[in-house]
Amino acid sequence: YYDVTPIRKTSTNSITFSATNGSSTITATDSSHGAVIGDFVTISGAVSLGGNITATVLNQEYEIDTIVNTNSYKIEAKDSSGSEITANSSDTGNGGSSTVAAYQLNIGLDV
Repeated sequence: YYDVTPIRKTSTNSITFSATNGSSTITATDSSHGAVIGDFVTISGAVSLGGNITATVLNQEYEIDTIVNTNSYKIEAKDSSGSEITANSSDTGNGGSSTVAAYQLNIGLDV
């Protein structure tokens, strides 16, 4: 078997995260990410932000909800079962310096 997931870009050691107390929205910063709303990114190697946003929450596949600018986008934090996770006041970290983001090909038209 071969993994044929179409990866458009991989960012290594350059993506960081921020969270706001009481919100499930995570802002990811990755220079020139090239993503659009609805794209998927698989994150690995991240560490906890210090509270509810643990490494397990960060290190999974996410659909990008909002494009902030060419260097940032937003995702909704979830646990491994897909349930929403809300950040708390201890979530002040940035996800560490060894995070990898694998971006799938940009989404296209349905037909």
